[in-house]
Amino acid sequence: VENAADACILAAKSDKVGGKAYFITDDEVVNVWGFLNQLGKTFNAPPIKKEMNPKVLMRIGGLFDLIWKIPLLARKVEAPLSRYAVGLLTYSSTFNISAAKNDFGYQPKVNQETGMDNLKSWVGDIGGIDKFVGR
Repeated sequence: VENAADACILAAKSDKVGGKAYFITDDEVVNVWGFLNQLGKTFNAPPIKKEMNPKVLMRIGGLFDLIWKIPLLARKVEAPLSRYAVGLLTYSSTFNISAAKNDFGYQPKVNQETGMDNLKSWVGDIGGIDKFVGR
C-alpha cells in the first residue's frame, strides 16, 4: 500500500503520465502460492499443501461463470470461483515497472518482507485477524 501511495504522489507531480497506465510493485518476483503461504505463516495459518489440476479448475470456473450469468443469482451473491480467479492462481505473471521508474522516478521503498511485517502490525492494531476478515 505504501509503494502504491508513493507512486500516486510521484505520478501526480509528473507531466509525463497523462492517459497512461502503470504497474506498481515492490519490484520483486512473486510466486503466488509461496506468497500465500508466507501470508498464512504470518498469521499462524497452516500451509497450503494440496494441488488441483488447473484444467479441472478452469472447467469448474467456467461452469460458475455460466451459472452466474443468471441475473437473480448474480445480484445476490458472488460466484465462488471464476476462470479469471483460476488464471490468477495458476499462471505466473511478471509486471514490468520500468515505465513508472522512467516517467516519474518511482522506486519501491517497501519490500515484501517489510510490507508483510507492516500488515501484521496493522492487523494487530485493528483488533486481530478476526476483525480484519470481518468475523
